[in-house]
Amino acid sequence: TGEQKRSFTHVEDICRQIFRVVQDPQSKNNTFNIAGETYSLKEVADAIGRKFSVPTVLTPWPAIDEKLESGDTIFDSAKLENLMRNPLQNSFTTWLQTVA
Repeated sequence: TGEQKRSFTHVEDICRQIFRVVQDPQSKNNTFNIAGETYSLKEVADAIGRKFSVPTVLTPWPAIDEKLESGDTIFDSAKLENLMRNPLQNSFTTWLQTVA
């Protein structure tokens, strides 16, 4: 159904987050999730479809692929956000507007 949710992060934001957090002494010997925006796969597919005037078509997964589906993959970036304000400077919707 495409309702599975994922965290989406622009590569510039990933690099910026890593660069800034590793410079903070509090990050030593810690692990952090990258900050991002949460969307369902269907929301992303529909937005891209609208951009390029194509419909979203849901197709059943083959049984073997369905067994591999992980469900929601959403990053909890609270720990990173305690060290870094405004970790996102890009957004999915802004990026999509720039795609030709």
